Amino acid sequence: MPAFEKNERNQRDILQNALLVYLRQEITLFQDLLSNISQQEYTLLTGNLVLREALQSDYKKLEKEQKKWTKERSLRMKQLFEIASLKEDHSSLESLFNPSNEDHWEILSLFRNLNILTDKVESQKGRNKDLCKMIRRGGSISQSTGELKTKPLYVEKKKKKPLLITIEYPEENSRL
Repeated sequence: MPAFEKNERNQRDILQNALLVYLRQEITLFQDLLSNISQQEYTLLTGNLVLREALQSDYKKLEKEQKKWTKERSLRMKQLFEIASLKEDHSSLESLFNPSNEDHWEILSLFRNLNILTDKVESQKGRNKDLCKMIRRGGSISQSTGELKTKPLYVEKKKKKPLLITIEYPEENSRL
């Protein structure tokens, strides 16, 4: 094996190992973000504003950290694509990573998990946003979206405002 091919292979291995580290850390941060905004939903439902503010502060720190790791991971991906494109045309993850290779399979699996978590975080952020709108308006949110079904519960029929608003979310297929 010529020296330049050996050097290229070593460089690619180093980048792939770094990519694994960045993906794992990014997934951990997205799991923490999802946990945090799920807890924020609870604070919205219970009216615990002190805890919500603390959670929002933590969320901002987590989000900042996550963006840093995403940027570093993106840089490693760009470097891998540059190395690979010197030999062949690699324009997608599947063309760059062979699923039959154990290390490549793990990278592809981590990318799938990261995409699933990203979708879940965005979905939860949307639910929290809708819940905030509902709370500000003092009633239920639009049913046209089909996203949420709300049902006010009253202790007495004399009460004008509901004591509690229950929210039913559509069933989601858990992919993670």
